[in-house]
Amino acid sequence: MWGYFFAIVGGEGKPFRTLTKSEIRWFFACYYFPEIGYCVHITLIKFSILVSYKRIFGHITWCRHAIRILFLLCSSWFIGCLFPFVFQCRPIKKAFKPWIPGSCFDLEPWLWGNGIANNILDILILLLPIWPILRMRTLERAQKVLVMASFSMGSLACVASGLRVYSTFSLDYNDFSAGVFLASISTYAEPMLAIISACLPFLPIGHCILEFCLAVRRRFEARRLTKGAEATIPKIPCIVAEPHDSSPSQQTLTTQEVIWSNGHGTH
Repeated sequence: MWGYFFAIVGGEGKPFRTLTKSEIRWFFACYYFPEIGYCVHITLIKFSILVSYKRIFGHITWCRHAIRILFLLCSSWFIGCLFPFVFQCRPIKKAFKPWIPGSCFDLEPWLWGNGIANNILDILILLLPIWPILRMRTLERAQKVLVMASFSMGSLACVASGLRVYSTFSLDYNDFSAGVFLASISTYAEPMLAIISACLPFLPIGHCILEFCLAVRRRFEARRLTKGAEATIPKIPCIVAEPHDSSPSQQTLTTQEVIWSNGHGTH
């Protein structure tokens, strides 16, 4: 909904000099308030992922300590992200009503620090379960690969976060309404991708995909073993005597005699 108002009503993507007064009012309002929701939303997603990690890997001492450290880092990121943005101007409403008297600090360094720190936290959270999964002895190698693949879906959120950082560096602050277009797309895409990647390892569809891949692997292994067993079975020739012929020279040979004759030759 906010993306709709930002893009349609707020004139996002248009040159700032072409915006009407109504579009300018909506543009700054749709930039200020969703950014606050973004900070809260992303932090809650990170907390939910860490809580699920604690339930799965909390019995491992070092992993439990790492999860607590990431909780503290995410909380620090939330504080450093939310409060400077909320109180960027004096008075506060000047942030979404820039035509009123007051003063604001430069928002560009905050955008850089916010985006880079967020991307680093996403990567750390993504890498955390890899080592505990590799150390699990109850899982086969294929199962470990599939489990790590399901957890690695969080890389989609990392990509969106990286695009947001890139768009921040390439943002034209002299024409903010036109330059913020790419950054807003990655900003709205990142929470959705993060929710999907956080829920995928625990959804029934994830288990169905895992079981399907394991069933396909077992079928191919069974077929390979069957072919290997057929290739190793020796083919034993058999000489059958004619019913009407009772001569001693054409009697039926036993399997042992055939093997001996094939190995040493008949004289």
